[in-house]
Amino acid sequence: MAWLDIGSLLAFSAIFRVILIVYGEWQDSHMEVRYTDVDYIVFSDAASLVASGYSPYQRTTYRYSPLLAFLLVPNSLLHRSWGKFVFSSAGKI
Repeated sequence: MAWLDIGSLLAFSAIFRVILIVYGEWQDSHMEVRYTDVDYIVFSDAASLVASGYSPYQRTTYRYSPLLAFLLVPNSLLHRSWGKFVFSSAGKI
């Protein structure tokens, strides 16, 4: 069972996570029930405020660490799914 080595399992899990993120983006844009949690939208809004030079706490429902908003600033600059990849990769540690 050489295919069950740690490298193969990590590669499979990374590919599977990317597939789930891509599917989630599709579902969010095509279906009534969203795949993405509401908290992620709050994180992204706060990151957008930080990218514009404002406090993340100007988002009325933001109650998390400001470091999280700074971590997700690329959501505003690169792609709205940046944080999904960050959170997904953090699950492998």
